[in-house]
Amino acid sequence: MLQVFSQNYILLVSAVLVLLFILSQILHIFDLKGAIAAVVLGAVVSFLGYITWLILLIIFALSSHIVTKYRFQYKKEHKYQEGELGERRIGNVVYA
Repeated sequence: MLQVFSQNYILLVSAVLVLLFILSQILHIFDLKGAIAAVVLGAVVSFLGYITWLILLIIFALSSHIVTKYRFQYKKEHKYQEGELGERRIGNVVYA
């Protein structure tokens, strides 16, 4: 069954996704391809489910970023790090 969303819901989800894209680039949570994949995945989840599912994805992304940054210098010295600054890549978004 196809859901019909109000214009306000569409604007809210779009604004949240744009804000999250910008913040992910500033905070180095995702690289560019990972951020684009996260926005697409967020849009799909928001429009096939509801915004609560997007909130769960945001919590997952933030917690994985925190774990990635934890003891980052040690991980970098041993070549375990994600990206140069701890940013997650498209594979972490699509296959996680």
